[in-house]
Amino acid sequence: MTSIASIQKISKTYNQGEKKIEVLYQLSLEVIKGESVAILGQSGSGKSTFLSLLAGLDQPDFGNILINGTDLAKMKQEELCRFRSENLGIVFQQYHLMSNLTALENVSLPLELQRQSKVDSQARESLGLVGLSHRLSHLPSELSGGECQRVALARAMVTKYGMTTELGTIAYGENEEEVFLGRSVTKSQNMSEETAKKIDSEVKKIVDKGYERAKKVLTDKIDDLHKIAKALLIYETLSGDEIRDLILKDIKPTRSFKEDDKDDGKASSALGSLGLKPKPAI
Repeated sequence: MTSIASIQKISKTYNQGEKKIEVLYQLSLEVIKGESVAILGQSGSGKSTFLSLLAGLDQPDFGNILINGTDLAKMKQEELCRFRSENLGIVFQQYHLMSNLTALENVSLPLELQRQSKVDSQARESLGLVGLSHRLSHLPSELSGGECQRVALARAMVTKYGMTTELGTIAYGENEEEVFLGRSVTKSQNMSEETAKKIDSEVKKIVDKGYERAKKVLTDKIDDLHKIAKALLIYETLSGDEIRDLILKDIKPTRSFKEDDKDDGKASSALGSLGLKPKPAI
């Protein structure tokens, strides 16, 4: 029997202030070719950490992780990136949908960023193809996990098959689910050099437009940006309502730190993990 994954006594700890949290300790697992393996456990038991290590997204403190005989624990970051792109397929549990946008708006967003025409009709058609015509106005929080997955699929469809009006609604290249642009072209090119150059040109235009738009927004809203950054240093996370109150009404989050947190700066904020004390107010 051929082993495709061999995890050998891996351990992983994280620092939380002066406290060390042991997430995994000398965990071993062997996965044989053709097997389907499910990792089960309570929330906080280390499942996500283990899968991150197995996917090469993080490194263990001790132990070895062999995928097809290659030890990920001994690879540098650049080598890991190359290995992941060539050997591993990862589907994350998050769908990366904008929580404050409806299903229709989530699918429309990439088309709007590309300055596409007929944004609404394209987005509606894509959602119809995945059976969500009746859920257009629903937020991700109002959808099931499977429905969120289908919204993400619909969004992938409009970005994959609708780059620009010049290139049309054709999927160029193969293995399009890869994260890095160009990998499909280097592996198997089913287009002419002229078409490849057009794609590169269109991608550059989209990236340049996105960069200029992002730069303008950040420059115009620099005071708001600093206000949010200061709040995040203190509170670590902010809800959508807290951000709106902070920006539009200048109302700070109403949270209180425990007295011992104020003294040693350990638990309540990201500053605590750096050994710094959170400030009581912005």
